[in-house]
Amino acid sequence: MVLMLVEVVLERVEVVLERVTEEQELAKVEQEQIRVVLVHKQVVQDRKPAGQEQMLVVEPPQEAKEPAAEELPPAPRNPNGAAEHVGYPSGSDGAHQSGSHDEDQSG
Repeated sequence: MVLMLVEVVLERVEVVLERVTEEQELAKVEQEQIRVVLVHKQVVQDRKPAGQEQMLVVEPPQEAKEPAAEELPPAPRNPNGAAEHVGYPSGSDGAHQSGSHDEDQSG
């Protein structure tokens, strides 16, 4: 009876240990992704003249959701008042949406 109880406890400990190992591996992947983003951000900042920092929006890869329009900052404007395309996912409010591009591709 005691031996069976010990076996059950050992099985549960093994399951918990596997979960902890998986979580540690995910944490390592997330840390590596954050490091890559920080290096990329530094490279982008080094390339831009002072005072023109680019905002990077980073979401963890396990979340496949699109950010809601409320979560996005307003689109940057160029001197003529039109929204620029830089840094915004396609289909967001910040993207240029006047007319379709299919007409331009004919011919």
